Amino acid sequence: MYSENYFKNLQRQYQDPKSLMSKKLTLVKKYCLGDRLLDFGCGTGDFIELVKDRFKEIVGIDISYYAIKFCRRKFRNSKNVTIVQGSYENLEKFGHFDCVTALDVLEHLEYPYSLAVVKKFFSITKPGGRLIITTPNWYDKIFRYLPKNSLHKHAHSSIGWRKWFPISDGSHYLREP
Repeated sequence: MYSENYFKNLQRQYQDPKSLMSKKLTLVKKYCLGDRLLDFGCGTGDFIELVKDRFKEIVGIDISYYAIKFCRRKFRNSKNVTIVQGSYENLEKFGHFDCVTALDVLEHLEYPYSLAVVKKFFSITKPGGRLIITTPNWYDKIFRYLPKNSLHKHAHSSIGWRKWFPISDGSHYLREP
C-alpha cells in the first residue's frame, strides 16, 4: 500500500510548481494564519515545509509509518515542528490550534469515520481559527476505479462534499447524509 517510494513519488508531484497539487498547497498557504498549526495526514510534509516559518508550533500527524519516517527525517532540525504517528482519536491532547488542515485526506476514510474526524477537527480549532480541508474533485471519480488509485474510498464533486458535510452559517453543523 504505502511505502517510502510512494512518498518520494508524491513529494515530486508536490514540488513540481506546474502540478495541481503544488498549486493547491500555495492556495491553502494564503489562508493559514496564527501561531499553531495541525496538519492532519501530513504525508510528505511538503505543506509543513511551505509554512514552517509562519507558525510558532506545527504538529504533523499521519497514520502511515513511512510518512512519519519521511517527515521526521525532513524536519529533524526544525525546532517548531513535531511529527507524530497516530489517528484522530487523541487530537485533543495537543491542545487547540489556530489552523487545522487535512489536505486530501477525507477521500481515504470510510464514512461515518470521516464524519467523526471532521467533528474532532472542529473541537480542536480555536474560536476564530480556520479548518481547511481539501479533496480531489470530480475527475477523481474516474480515476478512483483504476488500480493505481485504489487508496481512495470515495470521490465527490465540491457539491457532493458539501452535501456530505453541510455546514450551516458558520455554526459548524454537521449531519449524516
